Amino acid sequence: MSPMGDKNDGADFSMICSASSIGERLGGGAATDELARLAALHAYRVLDTLPEVAFDRVTRLAALILDVPIALISLVDRDRQWFKSRRGVDVDEMPRAIAFCDHAIRGTDILVVNDPTSALPR
Repeated sequence: MSPMGDKNDGADFSMICSASSIGERLGGGAATDELARLAALHAYRVLDTLPEVAFDRVTRLAALILDVPIALISLVDRDRQWFKSRRGVDVDEMPRAIAFCDHAIRGTDILVVNDPTSALPR
């Protein structure tokens, strides 16, 4: 059974998407936002779970529609970025310090990375 149950009416997804603003509603700043985001992430108990067909369908569809070799569903924990589903990569996590998603959740603007290989050491 998925951690979000067999049937999803969208409520789980809206909670995930709004988790980063919990701290703001509590009157805190970025540190409170991050603590609230991490608490919400851990409350789902999805980290380090087995692959699930539903998530793998999403990454397969994203890769197909966007015509890209890599598609990921990633969850950013305190020190790492863990991939719930992955297509086109063999690793299941990476240090948060080098993850593009870390920059995205810390920023307020949309993060666009035109060539992710340009960030790699040469």
